[in-house]
Amino acid sequence: MAAPERPVLLKRRDMRLRWNPAQGGPTFGRLRGSYTGIEGTNCLVNILVLPFGQGSPPISYDAEHVVFQLQGEVEWSTGGERLVLEPEDLLFIPANTPYQFLNVGRTDAFFLDVAARADTWPATITYLEG
Repeated sequence: MAAPERPVLLKRRDMRLRWNPAQGGPTFGRLRGSYTGIEGTNCLVNILVLPFGQGSPPISYDAEHVVFQLQGEVEWSTGGERLVLEPEDLLFIPANTPYQFLNVGRTDAFFLDVAARADTWPATITYLEG
């Protein structure tokens, strides 16, 4: 994809929610959604929603990630550590680092995900066994 040639403003009212776009459909325990984001040649930015009690399978992504927690509490498991993000917490995940996440709060959780270019672009996400 070519990088936008001018600044791009994506209004909240124009964002659309897709459920489990990478897996093709909702699966109990793995329900999560992604709002329309912005993609350039070196980064991807979007907002994810994670309903109460839901999580992800183990994932490895070949891009660096920065996660900014907007609402709720999400536990990230990576490298043998469990890290709980609360609103306004920031997490950096190096490229090719396996991780998974789980909504451990009492409400739906929302977080901003920024993936930055690593070895390839667009970056490749891999769902691991687990």
